[in-house]
Amino acid sequence: WVENKDESSEITWSKAEVTAVDGSNVTLQLADGTTVTKASADCPLQNPPMRGGVEDMTKLPYLHEPGVLSNLEERYELDDIYTYTASILIAVNPFRRLPHLYDSHMMQQY
Repeated sequence: WVENKDESSEITWSKAEVTAVDGSNVTLQLADGTTVTKASADCPLQNPPMRGGVEDMTKLPYLHEPGVLSNLEERYELDDIYTYTASILIAVNPFRRLPHLYDSHMMQQY
């Protein structure tokens, strides 16, 4: 992962692949083909691909900011808005109705 900061100081993360190692620095290639050199300590490792993310993020090999955000994004895209880390629930507001979660059948079950 490579940290990006824009003019508003908002931080985002981009996936990257290590193409060279020079001491404590790494050269990375981003998805758009550009290359950057950063300190390896500033580049968190990516979790292995997990189709649809994981429900309990304690199962992630690397539990850091970009890993958590990436997992939440994968689950959000599948309308799985509830994720947890051990006993901490994280809910991402979908800003729309999700019938598979809140239909009359589900309400009767609870």
